[in-house]
This record gives sequence, structure tokens and C-alpha cells, in this order.
Amino acid sequence: MNRRLARLFCFVGALAAVSSLPAQSPAPAAVTAAIVKGVSFFHKQAAVHGGYVYRTSRDGSLREAEGIPGPDTIWIQPPGTPAVGEAFLDAWLATNDPACLSAARDTGKALALTQLH
Repeated sequence: MNRRLARLFCFVGALAAVSSLPAQSPAPAAVTAAIVKGVSFFHKQAAVHGGYVYRTSRDGSLREAEGIPGPDTIWIQPPGTPAVGEAFLDAWLATNDPACLSAARDTGKALALTQLH
């Protein structure tokens, strides 16, 4: 279930963006813009060196992993960094937007840097 939640975070922005519209299907461009906006916000506000923890408060002041993580801590198991990176890839596949691919690459780099030699 946590993996699904991580994948859906970027689509929350799409839902919020179109929730004030009449009860009709949103234009594909509006959905794409909302997904990209959600990815951009999460990538810029929640990332630490391209990685993520289990949970982050809306304003970024509180972060949670296994306990209270340090300012440079990332989680290298789902639902942390790997699940977020996968969500960014899903967003890129859905939108073909370079910002989504860039966010996914940054997440992949963070995972690669955590590996032992």
C-alpha cells in the first residue's frame, strides 16, 4: 500500500488542480500541468540530495524515517527514495515532461551514491 501511495503523490496535484472545475473530464493539458507541478514541488521541497524519507510535513520542517532522521538522511527502501523515483518515472511516462525525468534521474543518483563499492 505504501508503494501505491508514493506513486499517487504526483497525481494529487492533478486532482487538486481540477477539483474546482465543473463535473466534466479535465483537459489532458491541465492534467499534465498538474502532474508536472506536483513533481516539481515534491522534487524541490521534499528531496534531500535527490533522496526522500518515509514521510515529510507539508512545510518540510518535519521528516520521519526510522525515528527522526538527520538533515541529510534519505531512506533507501520503499516507501522512501525508490518508490518516489518510480513515481517520478510514471509521471514522466504519462507526461513526457523533461522535469519529471530530471527528478527521476536525481533520485536514481541518490540511490547510486548510497551503494557500497
